[in-house]
Amino acid sequence: MSGARLVLLLAVALSAEAKKPPKPPKPPSQPPITYQCVTVYDIYSHAFGVLSSIASGPGLDAKIRNDCGRTVQVFVRIGYFNGRGGQFGDGVASATVAPGAVYLVTHEMYPPMYRDVLKVAKVVKVEAYAD
Repeated sequence: MSGARLVLLLAVALSAEAKKPPKPPKPPSQPPITYQCVTVYDIYSHAFGVLSSIASGPGLDAKIRNDCGRTVQVFVRIGYFNGRGGQFGDGVASATVAPGAVYLVTHEMYPPMYRDVLKVAKVVKVEAYAD
């Protein structure tokens, strides 16, 4: 194949790639959970994978919004589930959240030796207590 044909083929391929619409953002792994005046939302589970382990280890990311009129201590209880839906582990993420504030919480599964078993991490319970 000549150099000109190769350049033309490459230009056509890049042009077609550029015309693709961007992928929509991935929806959260589970719906928001509200406990009294605290909401845990934008809940994203990330299992072990080549790309997921670059950003963070297997676990869960979520946002906590405090709509209470005072500072609260929030506990997010997380369950780790295998491909059959069986829970094989758990964890707790906690944060002190000021009134009107949003706090990002990240929890990685421990011990990491079970990361290849993890199918999904879920928020199983939310608790909040006034300071």
